[in-house]
Amino acid sequence: MQNKSQIALLTLINALVGSLLGIERSIMPMLAEQQFGIKNNLLLLAFIMAFGLSKMTINYWGGKWAMKISRKKLLMIGWVLAIPVPFLLIFAQSWWWILLANVFLGLQQGLAWSMTLLMKIELAGEKNRGFVAGLNEFAGYTALALSAFLSAWIAKEYGVFPYPFFLAGAIVVIALLLSSLWVKDIVKSQEKSQVVDLQNNKMYFACSVNCIIEIFQQKNQRTVVIAGLVNNLNDALAWGVFPILLASKGFDFGQIGLIAAFYPLTWGIFQLFTGKWSDNYGRKPLMVGGMVLQGVVLLLFPWATTFIGFLFLAGLLGFGTAMVYPVFVAAIADNALPSQKAIQLGVYRFWRDSGFVVGALFSALLLIRFEVGVTITIIGILTLLTGVYIQWNFKSYSIKDVKYINKNNCPNPALPQRGRS
Repeated sequence: MQNKSQIALLTLINALVGSLLGIERSIMPMLAEQQFGIKNNLLLLAFIMAFGLSKMTINYWGGKWAMKISRKKLLMIGWVLAIPVPFLLIFAQSWWWILLANVFLGLQQGLAWSMTLLMKIELAGEKNRGFVAGLNEFAGYTALALSAFLSAWIAKEYGVFPYPFFLAGAIVVIALLLSSLWVKDIVKSQEKSQVVDLQNNKMYFACSVNCIIEIFQQKNQRTVVIAGLVNNLNDALAWGVFPILLASKGFDFGQIGLIAAFYPLTWGIFQLFTGKWSDNYGRKPLMVGGMVLQGVVLLLFPWATTFIGFLFLAGLLGFGTAMVYPVFVAAIADNALPSQKAIQLGVYRFWRDSGFVVGALFSALLLIRFEVGVTITIIGILTLLTGVYIQWNFKSYSIKDVKYINKNNCPNPALPQRGRS
């Protein structure tokens, strides 16, 4: 694989992106109640909604901006937007400071994570697209898991506020230095050819606000977008509701931190393999199997009683998520012309990350009417049904077909192959 040093550097930077998010992963619901006295579930889960709204918006515009602004500049802008985050978290005077910090965090995650992913996909080429997508997510979510565990340990030893958030400042400084000094941008000649290609292919994908709607007009893209939204919907549940359930079961900060970290840890580690598996054996089996597995685990989760039981289920949930997360990204890229990848990935991530907003709001509304276990069960059923939906609606195609289409700049394989012998 070419460009190995740049891919490795971008992988390290995405690990820092994940680390910044992981600081909140295991402690935020307890922080809301203990430090700020927040007991209303809708207001408590508003921190996920604030994060999701800003991240989904910047994901869409990031894909469009990437056609006009260099990838490195967008990566740097992402880290500059992270600068207020540690200050808002450390010096928070009310819950509204936390919500504002999560707005900045969502903007930062949307730009920085998207650019590391997009740059790696472009540097790696079609043969290793699934692998580098998995590598990117592996780095981000493994680091997120380690950060979640570390912040929970700090909260247990020194208090939930403000000590865990000192990590955020160090992460931002290191990432800014790496991004500004050593990241190289995509070559100008490549950028120009992409612009020309884009102008010649407006019939397939118009660069306008209509992109958000148009991605639903193609069946494979629509199926992946809906599945991605549901996947992040249940991730919002895991982020905001799992700690509440575990605290109600009598687990302490250390145990909650381990369970909360083990889920993204397995998610991160197995993505290193699942992306490449999809390159070799196809996208659909992993997408269907991953959503079904997640749904089954969520149905079992309320019935667990022991620490080992919860840890085991968290690991299975992470594995199920790893089966789909990089594969969704690769499937979107498969179905886009080379010039459209930045835009369609941005639109996909817009809809996918709207799942954080929908999931937090849906979970909060369910918690008003039902207990925690019933809430998790309902979302488990929805996740399971999404696997069935993929099976019925996603048109399988061979990786050999994808290579032909990318090489010849044809429409995607799920559309009628006009003009092809």
